[in-house]
Amino acid sequence: MGANWCHDSRALAGWLAEPRFVAMLNAKYELVYVDVGYKDRNIDIAQRFGLDAIKGTPTVLVLSAGGALLNRRSAPKWRNAASREEDDIFAYFDEFTPET
Repeated sequence: MGANWCHDSRALAGWLAEPRFVAMLNAKYELVYVDVGYKDRNIDIAQRFGLDAIKGTPTVLVLSAGGALLNRRSAPKWRNAASREEDDIFAYFDEFTPET
């Protein structure tokens, strides 16, 4: 959940488009990008998974195939995505094994 004006959202989206990430993500996930505007749009999606608001962008929701939120604690902690290391971002997403 992010915005096109947010450099951290854009940075994370850029990493996720890299071939290394695409191969891993395609095997485990279905990516859905949600525009939150200025944290005033599509907030109901975050609320559906127990987050009261979008505190920063991007907010990353990792869901199981059954719709359970797997990363409740770390979902809102991506406001520094532009300064994270590639390997750390890759490891974060690779660690999850979405349940069926």
